[in-house]
Amino acid sequence: MEYCDHSHLSTSVHVFSKWTLKPMDWQPLDSKMFAAAAYVPETATLYLRFRSGEIYAYFEFPEAQYQDFLQAESQGRHFLSHIRGRFRYQRIAQSQAT
Repeated sequence: MEYCDHSHLSTSVHVFSKWTLKPMDWQPLDSKMFAAAAYVPETATLYLRFRSGEIYAYFEFPEAQYQDFLQAESQGRHFLSHIRGRFRYQRIAQSQAT
């Protein structure tokens, strides 16, 4: 069986914004909880890809709070304190590239 290295695909999961119809720009995160984040200003939607591979969308999410999340010392702690339970969300996908 031939081994194929797909590690370079870890930041290129194709989740499409319904407004732009193009792949989102994922920001890789140095986090124990998250692999990457993306933000679509047109819809004020935050997308988070967890290390487990699950992708969630958080709606009506202010862009300033996205910047705060990216700049947080710990994105995991910031998520638990400022995001989880405060925004409507939906599970989008289980990523194949984790």
